[in-house]
Amino acid sequence: PLLGMAAKVLAQLQSHSDTVMAEAIDWKDKYDQMGQSYNELVDKTGDLAEESGQRLIRCQQLEVDLADERRLNDMLLEKIDDVADENEKLERKLVSWEAWFESLPSQ
Repeated sequence: PLLGMAAKVLAQLQSHSDTVMAEAIDWKDKYDQMGQSYNELVDKTGDLAEESGQRLIRCQQLEVDLADERRLNDMLLEKIDDVADENEKLERKLVSWEAWFESLPSQ
C-alpha cells in the first residue's frame, strides 16, 4: 500500500513537473517572441526617426525656397510697377508731343 501510494504521488509529481516544464517552455517562447518584436519596434522607430529628420530638413529647405520665391516675386512686382509708371510718363509725353505737333502751323 505505501509503495503504491508513493508511486501514485511520484506519477502526480512527474505529471505536474511535465506541465510546469511545458508552461516554462511556452513562456520562454513568448518571451523570445516579445524580445524579437521589441527589437523590430526599436529598428522601425529608428527608421521612422531618421525619415522624420529627413522630412524636417526637406520642409525647412522648402520654407527657405518659398521665402526666396516670395522675395523674388516682390522684387519683380516692384519692377513691374516701375515699368508701368515709366510707361504712363512716356504716354503723357507722347500725348503732349502729339498735341504740340498738331498745334504747329501746316506748311
